[in-house]
Amino acid sequence: MNRGEDSSDRRNWSEYDRSQGCEQLLTADTLTQCVLFDDSKRKVTDPFGGLMLLSMWALFVYVAVITIRDGDIKYVLYGRDYLGRLCGNDFDEAGEILPPYWYPVDIAGGGICLRSCPTTTSYNASDLICKDEAKIRSLESCSEVVDGESGLIMMDADYLVLCGACMYQLFSLDVPILHYCLPEQPADVEEYVNVVAGNLGIEDEILQIGDYAYNFIMHFTRVLIVNWKVIMGVGVMGTILLGFTFLLTLRIPGFLSCNIWLCTLLVPLTFAMAGYYCGMLLSDWKGHSDEKIAFQVSMYVLYALSAAALLLIIYLRRRIQVSISIANAAARSVMDIPSTIFYPFIQIFGFMVLLAIWIPTILFLASTGDPEERTSEYYGFQISYISIRYPDSTVYTFWFLLGVFFWTSEFIRALSQVTLAICFSKWYFSENKRELHNVSLKVAMSLAFHKHFGTAAVGSCFISVLQIVRFLFIRIQRRLNHIGAGNRISNIACCCCQGCIFFLERWLKFLSQNAFVETAIFGFSYCRASREAYYLINRHSQMMGISGFVSDISLLFGKVFVISGCSFVSILFLEESFRDELDYTIAVIVGVGILSYFIIDMFADVLDMAVCTVILCFIADEEMHGTDGSRFVPTELVSYIKSIDRFGS
Repeated sequence: MNRGEDSSDRRNWSEYDRSQGCEQLLTADTLTQCVLFDDSKRKVTDPFGGLMLLSMWALFVYVAVITIRDGDIKYVLYGRDYLGRLCGNDFDEAGEILPPYWYPVDIAGGGICLRSCPTTTSYNASDLICKDEAKIRSLESCSEVVDGESGLIMMDADYLVLCGACMYQLFSLDVPILHYCLPEQPADVEEYVNVVAGNLGIEDEILQIGDYAYNFIMHFTRVLIVNWKVIMGVGVMGTILLGFTFLLTLRIPGFLSCNIWLCTLLVPLTFAMAGYYCGMLLSDWKGHSDEKIAFQVSMYVLYALSAAALLLIIYLRRRIQVSISIANAAARSVMDIPSTIFYPFIQIFGFMVLLAIWIPTILFLASTGDPEERTSEYYGFQISYISIRYPDSTVYTFWFLLGVFFWTSEFIRALSQVTLAICFSKWYFSENKRELHNVSLKVAMSLAFHKHFGTAAVGSCFISVLQIVRFLFIRIQRRLNHIGAGNRISNIACCCCQGCIFFLERWLKFLSQNAFVETAIFGFSYCRASREAYYLINRHSQMMGISGFVSDISLLFGKVFVISGCSFVSILFLEESFRDELDYTIAVIVGVGILSYFIIDMFADVLDMAVCTVILCFIADEEMHGTDGSRFVPTELVSYIKSIDRFGS
């Protein structure tokens, strides 16, 4: 059987492949019929998707202009007091401008304007922060603390808080968020008020004004505001430095192979260590027999998983080795095109431009609401407060802006994948990979933008729709719980829907990534590229799965290396330079770690896209040329092409 017959027998060629003559491939020279070596032969793909995205951007700019014209940012920066007056802008009864800082003055969320945020916590009556005396006297719920004849207000601190007249003095963030004084420990106040209500015989209500997540967010926000220079310096510059260091280590012979094999063998070793630990607990356990049985069962299960993982690794050792070779070839492609390492900076710039327009638009949109007085019942008392009501047009505009954000952010990522796929596919299909004359990031960016702008727009549109639907389910769940209509069944149903949509979104991202590689190689539209990628993945599911696993392991090592390194540097930096000035060291480390993760994830996407592109190019090359290989196969894969042909399908 000759090579052309072998390749056509092994592959279920699509109609497009047949129309391009791929089924009749006999020599490597005819590969030009399927792979677009000549950029002038590329056609514009999915122009309608590109026009839709450009139209949405034009409408987004129009909405931003109208919103900024009609809104006023001061209504977001400053809060309103319990009378609806704007702190720091409106005038009080004496004709003076109200103090700038908003502080909660009742348990319903009404506010009062202060000159500075409280710096201590006190539950004494003399330290209460209260509404005007005239307002307190007019509150029907507080009639028991107002003397009917003299009109004097009895300073019963607990009752004044419960009836909505006052609030305890609570230590607030020393750096106010915008111009809001947010209590640092609302959960403590919640517990105290509930105890007081119980002592007064009021047990029908349970006040909930904070939780652990809220407390952590408050601490974390304070850390960001006070120590943003430290977090940005270590998180950004440290991540970039360590990221480049990790990419440079890929050039060390054998480093990536040792790294992947080490991480792979850690899987059964981890199960075995967990089983050994359960065995130690079992031998020393002196509790109930049921618990000893649970430890014993856990030990056996973990040992069984360890053995199964080890046997699976032994069985798949050839495939893992081939996948490691693909990862090595991908790492070399990144080194041969060093400009691709800098592409994450272009992504960061794109996100900064998006946020520079989107965030002000959202803030100005939030300022277009109208204040209205509402009443809620707490502990049997009717307490009024000021709420902001938004018309339906504002709500629809918010959903439109949310769609703009999701679609544009996914488009930036999709366009980067198309660009990198063009770079690495050109590298693969170059005979002399050391002298790349027509392979550069600049050329790839131009091709991606002018030829495949619409393809990236269509792929990102599908993903953004799923993200909006998932956000809608989150909104429905929170709304049901807020109005008291939520229960365990509704929460489980919403969580299941969110989980299903999340996994569908992850699958679609994986398919789109491979579809963009097909677009880069063959110039397909998004739908055709997705179809070709889907069937290619099905034909080589084992190899694609193992290569994905190997790629994830190598990237995981790099991410852990960078995040751990930046966190360790931040610890040393805090101890040596800011020991007496910084609080909440853990929150600082968490901030550095989160920032490092997002930045290194962009750098890791370069290597991830290289691996994805190389494996698809290699499989397509192998399908068309069989065990003889072609002149394009990288040196890392030459010795394994026969083994690929043996179990690739």
